[in-house]
Amino acid sequence: MERRKIGVTELKVEDLERKKLDVKYEAGGVNWKLFFDGEKSHLIATDCVLTEMLNVKEDSVERGDGGYGVFGILDREDLLDWMRDSINWEKFALGIPGAKATGGATVEQFCGCWNAMNQHKKIVDRDNDWFLLHNPSKLFVPNKEEQNRCLGYWLMSASPYNDEKLWNVLYIEMICPRDSSLDTSYYYDDCFGVRPLVSLPSDVGLEYDKDLEMCLKKWKKR
Repeated sequence: MERRKIGVTELKVEDLERKKLDVKYEAGGVNWKLFFDGEKSHLIATDCVLTEMLNVKEDSVERGDGGYGVFGILDREDLLDWMRDSINWEKFALGIPGAKATGGATVEQFCGCWNAMNQHKKIVDRDNDWFLLHNPSKLFVPNKEEQNRCLGYWLMSASPYNDEKLWNVLYIEMICPRDSSLDTSYYYDDCFGVRPLVSLPSDVGLEYDKDLEMCLKKWKKR
């Protein structure tokens, strides 16, 4: 069977729709999915990562109850700086030279991926701090119910509407329980977890194997 190569810029929407998104990659002891932000390919943790597996800076970030939630202590920059500092996440990028891991996708990356996967219900206007995610796939919303007090996960972006809020994905939208939402919450909310993101270098792509499972592939530079 011919293998289909997927590059950082070659990936097409139809590939995302037809193929499985799980990637054969096990760094950090978690499972991973392909996350294509419309321009570049990344790996995102399949679900929120237990806080016991994270490098939590206890002078700026605390663990919430339940095993998944994390929150900032003094202000939202505590939480954002922790998520942005690749040193805190380097174990998730082991084995991929040149890859960089952070504590999650930005809101721009989330919207880029959502729009690539949802051609008929795009997020086109972010002048609001709330968007309904109608019938989302597990790539965006891994759980449709609370998980040990975890209601969703943080995105690595500050809200432009409130100095104390960050963007997040809420698993269950109270107005439309069958759907989810792109939302904002206060940095001290302890019911949101993180899904680390690994950004792939330009010479590393993905390749479907004979079982149509994706694996990482280092390409020769031309």
